[in-house]
Amino acid sequence: MIKIYSVLRLPIFFILLSILSFNTVKASHNAALDLIYEYTGTPNEYKVSLKFYYDCTSSTSLGSTLTIDYDSDLKGSSGTLSLSLISGPLEVDQPCLPGPTNCQDPNSPYIGIYEYVYEGTLTLPSKSTDWVISYTSCCRNAALSTLTNPSSQDFYVSALINNTDAPENSSPYFQALPVPQLCAGNHYDLSQMAAEKDGDSLRYTLMEAEGGPYPGVSLLSSYISPYTPDYPISSSSGFTIDSTNGNLAFTPNLEQMAVACILVEEFRFDTVSLVWEKIGSIKRDMEMIIIGDCLDDSKQYYLTVSPDPNNPDSLVEAACMDTLITIYTSDSVQCGSIATDGSDFRMLNPNGYPIPVVAANAVNCYAGYTNEIQLHLASPMNQNGTYYIWTKKGYDQNSLITFCGFQLAEFDTLTIYVDSCPDLKIDLRNVTVVNNDSIAMKWNLPTNAYPMVDWTVIFKQYNIYRSLLPNGFYSYLGSTYGINDTAFTDNTVDVQTTAYDYNIKVELSNKYTSPSSDSIQSILLTCGQNTIDSTKIDLAWTEYWGWTSPTYEIYHATTNGSWTLMGITNNTNYSFDKPVDANDYKVKVTTSYQLNSSESLISESNWCEYNVPLYKVVIPNVFSPNGDGKNDFLEFDNLEQYKNTQLNIYNRWGRRVYQSDNYKNDWDGAKLTGGTYYYILEFTDGTIKTGTITLLK
Repeated sequence: MIKIYSVLRLPIFFILLSILSFNTVKASHNAALDLIYEYTGTPNEYKVSLKFYYDCTSSTSLGSTLTIDYDSDLKGSSGTLSLSLISGPLEVDQPCLPGPTNCQDPNSPYIGIYEYVYEGTLTLPSKSTDWVISYTSCCRNAALSTLTNPSSQDFYVSALINNTDAPENSSPYFQALPVPQLCAGNHYDLSQMAAEKDGDSLRYTLMEAEGGPYPGVSLLSSYISPYTPDYPISSSSGFTIDSTNGNLAFTPNLEQMAVACILVEEFRFDTVSLVWEKIGSIKRDMEMIIIGDCLDDSKQYYLTVSPDPNNPDSLVEAACMDTLITIYTSDSVQCGSIATDGSDFRMLNPNGYPIPVVAANAVNCYAGYTNEIQLHLASPMNQNGTYYIWTKKGYDQNSLITFCGFQLAEFDTLTIYVDSCPDLKIDLRNVTVVNNDSIAMKWNLPTNAYPMVDWTVIFKQYNIYRSLLPNGFYSYLGSTYGINDTAFTDNTVDVQTTAYDYNIKVELSNKYTSPSSDSIQSILLTCGQNTIDSTKIDLAWTEYWGWTSPTYEIYHATTNGSWTLMGITNNTNYSFDKPVDANDYKVKVTTSYQLNSSESLISESNWCEYNVPLYKVVIPNVFSPNGDGKNDFLEFDNLEQYKNTQLNIYNRWGRRVYQSDNYKNDWDGAKLTGGTYYYILEFTDGTIKTGTITLLK
């Protein structure tokens, strides 16, 4: 696994805050409340913290102390606790606003939020499973658009302590700050994940807002339709919460101010009763402000692999065979926007072939944001050279989503360099048809351009691949397993109809697979249409690229006879005269290459087969040896197919005037006078033909 480090700007607690001009509102400026507790180590004693978020439109500030209530119905006991201000007012960061807030500039239309933190130590008087600590403040913001008459509704938050079943338990606490001011039209995977240091299980649910005083009054009936606790804001994609991590998913489509309440329940497995027991809970009550003029922060985001912020595109070296890559973004993105199937990213190897990214996950995700992403590759980086990774819109219909809810631009590219692979190179030497029914190939032992790795020690096998198209899609065919076993025969072919293309890869035991060797295609010979009466055969064949500028030899033979060279050409077609002898014949094309003084390579094609039938001898009845070039010889058609045929010619008185033991249509009767003569034609099989022939002069 590689890690590629980056310098990045860390946003403050990942809070998205922005604008709504509620300057005419004169009611409460309460924005959010968090109430948590932590066991101090002393029985029944807890440090209680209240975080109060207050907007800057108020002309007053909170006091130095606040009072919370605690109560147990089971014990019939209650009391109050004074909390002291330990920090604040501190304005929270608002990186998505296009200008300063009214905390910084009283004339600014952009609302800022102050955080106040109060703490105190609570000692519970007894053990009970239902201690509730709570705080009530008057009142809610009059600008809320999802509750009726909000300025008359109290702001209430509570937490549950079970010091009977879990006396040493501390509550979870939210990592992300509340009061998100979000951008209309942008999609959000807004984390409300809480940290839990005791290792207990947490369950997240949406609940109705409550008012005070303790134990809190449900405001369910105050929600304005269509809003509900489960649908607290207007969203084009619905509003959901992940019960396992508190992630809120939605796409706000209206500028508005709403209230959302999140309940986090804490469970612990009892090994005696074998049931899950509820040992505590906390609640967050917060405003959600949706605005229309957020600052588009996507322009400042980019992928980076460099530790130098001034040189973000510099190459970074990676180890050979890595399948895990950790990349970084210049600023944090929403963890929930990272497509877990890896489809937000594309990758190419040094040869330009894709390496699928099959998974991606956020690393060190805090409060729903991260700048570190781990990519899982379908195959290892097994070649030396430069690899390219770039962003794309994934199958989740978005690319990475920025801090302010904008999508990262597609095709932001970074580069990774690998130079530690063996870099084996294989030369496929030859591909040839064998006996008209199979194809054999040979290759050289691989050479290693980077001898830092002794590949012979970790050799595993040679893999053979085949394609039905020149340089087309290759499928695995088979393997050889000896380091010197550099030959393979393919018996699953139809050499009469198809030319097959092959290449080789070497695989090592460390999962390295070399790039493909050069590819070579077998020679496919096709014979033209040849009628029985044709005297020529037209041949054509596929080009052989096993070596440069091949010369082709054309051979023919009888079915069981030896091969005879018919001709030589540099072209991929040839026409030759058929033999005259009646027989079954075959023809093939070969090409050869002289490797050295003692070794040559030969590649041959499939065979074309044809037949020359035995024709009957046609006997003429007249010839005219007058030197005009026409019918000057006594010619018997098809006689060339019959060897050692005897011919005897007699005159009318029975005297023999010509004799041949192997007649070849070459008698012109020049010394004879015109007239009628008698012939006897005797074949080697004993057949005799007789008749008369007229000689004209």
